Amino acid sequence: MRLSEIQTFSMPMERGGIYFVHFPPGDCLILTAGANIGTAAEYFRHPNIIAKIPRVFDLKHYHPYRGKWWTVKGGIDFLFAIPKSKIRVVEEIGYSYPKIRIGSETYSLNVSGGTFPENCWTDNVRQGSHVGIKCTLRTLRNLAKHGISPEVCEAKGIRFDVTKNNRPERLRDLVAEIRTKRELKSGSQIMLVNGAYYRGEQGPFVLKRNPPRKREIVCQTETGAPFRVPYKCINWKCTAELNEIDLSPPKAFNRVGEVKERERNV
Repeated sequence: MRLSEIQTFSMPMERGGIYFVHFPPGDCLILTAGANIGTAAEYFRHPNIIAKIPRVFDLKHYHPYRGKWWTVKGGIDFLFAIPKSKIRVVEEIGYSYPKIRIGSETYSLNVSGGTFPENCWTDNVRQGSHVGIKCTLRTLRNLAKHGISPEVCEAKGIRFDVTKNNRPERLRDLVAEIRTKRELKSGSQIMLVNGAYYRGEQGPFVLKRNPPRKREIVCQTETGAPFRVPYKCINWKCTAELNEIDLSPPKAFNRVGEVKERERNV
């Protein structure tokens, strides 16, 4: 079922009631695809990208014995305007994660939903809905291939404002860790965080070895004696500055609207 043919999708639920998915009006659906900084997707370029916003992604995790906990990642939101004629609605019940198909790929939209009206479930898809935050180059290429350019958006009167990252210092810390891990080599200078010391000192120490797929490095003292330093003990920002590593996050832009400051709750 093509999205251009409907605005509301519905189907009966097994235990009675109706499952609804409401889509926004217009000829296009604006979708957001998140990619992690430090992956190949960070450097994706295409003329059909309508906006690009660096973000701090908050990730929620569950474990049957450990309960719930949160982690953060540095990432980028890529926005695309996809004509509804190129989108097919997957006819199944999603419960806040309705599925659509674009080209050869199926995506689960992260939307708001709830039990309304009584005995029913309604999902409301908004412009800018997310399709995920660990998107690969394959996903970005597929969305760009089926999307339209900012110039076509302007001709169609499509406008969409986005909010910029509201935690620039946290994003800078995450970028420092990602880029410094990648750039460290033998002879690099290493600084430790407050509370971490080796023989009463925090550095700088000389990097001897940066083993792949490990969460620690090997440094050496002035006499050449090696010692291990876990990643969690490294001051990534100071280490990056010592080694002149660029910590500038990717630049934000929006070709179909404004990049606004996020309003803070008072």
